[in-house]
Amino acid sequence: MQERGRRKMKIGIVGLGNMGTAIANIIAKNGYEVLGWEYFKEVVEEINIEHKNTKFLPGIDLNPNLKATGDLEQTLKDKDVILIALPSVFIRKVLTGYGAKIRNETVIVNLSKGVEEDSCFTASKVLKDILPYKEVIILSGPSIANEFSEGFPCGVVLAGENKETLYKIAQVIETPVFRTRFSNDIVGVEWSGILKNIYAIGLGLIGGAGIESINFKSAFLTRAIEEMADLIEVLGGQRRTVYYLAGLGDLIATSLSGHSHNRKLGELLSKGLSFEQAQKKMGVLPEGVKTLKVAVYLAEKYHIHMPVARGILNVIEGKMEPLSLVKNFMQIGV
Repeated sequence: MQERGRRKMKIGIVGLGNMGTAIANIIAKNGYEVLGWEYFKEVVEEINIEHKNTKFLPGIDLNPNLKATGDLEQTLKDKDVILIALPSVFIRKVLTGYGAKIRNETVIVNLSKGVEEDSCFTASKVLKDILPYKEVIILSGPSIANEFSEGFPCGVVLAGENKETLYKIAQVIETPVFRTRFSNDIVGVEWSGILKNIYAIGLGLIGGAGIESINFKSAFLTRAIEEMADLIEVLGGQRRTVYYLAGLGDLIATSLSGHSHNRKLGELLSKGLSFEQAQKKMGVLPEGVKTLKVAVYLAEKYHIHMPVARGILNVIEGKMEPLSLVKNFMQIGV
């Protein structure tokens, strides 16, 4: 009975990039028919014909239950669950005007870990703003898509107010090696996933400078967690959330992963590239850059001491050399 019920559920996903494709493939392997919207036509064609996405998730065979389309309305219509896997900067632009196309009982699962610079809205808050009357939950945690796509164990957090909804989504996405934990701390879980990108840039600065000291990296990560917890608490989240998967776990994964755009940005800056040159070389603007500006702004407004985040921002803005941040860390960060 349960298996028949699971197969009837209709799943949509907006954004078939690295994370979106990886999550969609897990759901498709679980027996669900998944329809994903993607901007790039060549990605849509390759997924439908070759069952691959070499642009965003190379080396992974995709389950035939995953289909792609360039028709956003078709992706949103008559779905039980819709996952949002867009970079946060595109969420409002892509989805504005589509609220009426989505049933009110549809569950929206946010995978994006970013914040609007002008409004300071998190991705889930943007979704609630443009998709009123829809239930929005958060999926966050240490989830490097290239790794869990290859079958390596992964644990993530689902955050929401309704336990029944969390169970429903867990049933859709869980596998023997991709597991979920539940939280009702929506603010803490989402902001943990957002803020850790700042410090991944910082770890990139350290790595790019050739510093391999475990002692130093440990001190850096400890101070990073403290700054995250201080800001999240004043924003209404729980400190303990920061010390679990959504915070500490995600910070470690993103900071140490060679797949992290935020870490890569820090490495390039530390090697002497300007911010503009690094962005051009990467071809993307990592989420951590906007987050950094918003976090420093909020810290100022709420009288929160975040010297490491401020130091990283000074490097981004060209006011401080990367090596100066590293050399002066014990003075500014501890």
